Amino acid sequence: MAKKKILVYAFLSNNVGDDLFVKTLCERYPQADFYISKEAERCQALREIDNLKPSLRVLLGIKMIGLEAKLYNKGIRTSLLTRCAGLLLHDFEASVFIAGSVFVQKGKVWAGGVRRQLQRASLTKEYMIVSANFGPYTEPGYRDDYQACFEKLTDVCFRDSYSKAQFPESRNVRWAPDAIFTVQPHEKPEKKKAMISVLWCARPRRPAALQAKNDAYEQRIAEMASCLQKKGYETCFVSFCADQKDNEVARRIYDRCVANGDDHASVLEYTGDLNGLLDAFAESECVIASRFHAMILGWIHGKRVMPLCYDDKMRHVLDDLPFYKGYDILNIDQVDAQEAVEAMLSLPRPECSEIVERAQAQFAALDARMKR
Repeated sequence: MAKKKILVYAFLSNNVGDDLFVKTLCERYPQADFYISKEAERCQALREIDNLKPSLRVLLGIKMIGLEAKLYNKGIRTSLLTRCAGLLLHDFEASVFIAGSVFVQKGKVWAGGVRRQLQRASLTKEYMIVSANFGPYTEPGYRDDYQACFEKLTDVCFRDSYSKAQFPESRNVRWAPDAIFTVQPHEKPEKKKAMISVLWCARPRRPAALQAKNDAYEQRIAEMASCLQKKGYETCFVSFCADQKDNEVARRIYDRCVANGDDHASVLEYTGDLNGLLDAFAESECVIASRFHAMILGWIHGKRVMPLCYDDKMRHVLDDLPFYKGYDILNIDQVDAQEAVEAMLSLPRPECSEIVERAQAQFAALDARMKR
């Protein structure tokens, strides 16, 4: 029996969360082949997936649709590029867009982004969005235009109730816990070790209020690491995405710790070894999570997690789940490092079984597609 052929849209930048999305999707359906942009060949984790097929024609099709969207934002109306993309991508049974923060309003012109979703959907009989979130946005028209768009898609499953609540009348818009809750946790003997995922708060295009907290954030992380080391913990500063300069932040904080005599530390830079990263979470005892998926990986591995929220996607997910809320980086200069560490270490171990079961619903539409 021939394998089903599914077209995948995803972000491909050697980011832990995005790579895990694609890996989780492919491993869930070994009976299908997933075709993705040839750019996936740059990602070690994705090259290792047997049923993921990086494709030049998919890359070209995506580029054509993207260019048409940019032209649309400039008032140039054409469907020629999408028709050409259709010639390249005509033989797929369905398509899936699996991503996270993809519907954030950026500027006053968003017609091209809506157009991109509709044109993608026009290329296959079914088009599904998995594990995204919606917003933040400031213009009511942004939500209204995407509501009209989503109603023309097969299925949209958000990862928080806030996003779903923006579309109360849309029958094909749902929510379930993030798809990464369905990842099989690794099993390793636990060590007295703390994973600390870091973030470059001053990254261009982040909110000015967050950028202004960069120095205070890095100082407070170093102080928390010092407190943990004094309690006998090894601290590992983990970079989830070098493209977003996590690695440079990790090195700066590591150097600061060593200069202060807190040398029971290490740096783990993600370069595509997902198994190695999951092993590191499995053998740790607790997690300080500045990255969204560090928070979720900590929970599914049964670790005590201190979230450090930097945007609404983390805040909204924390509102939905019965776990410790941690701290907001916007208030990081008011956090006492010693008290924060004590609070984390006193947490009960998280129980995720019910949430993991609910997260399976992220794939409900694709599960149905695979059975046909």
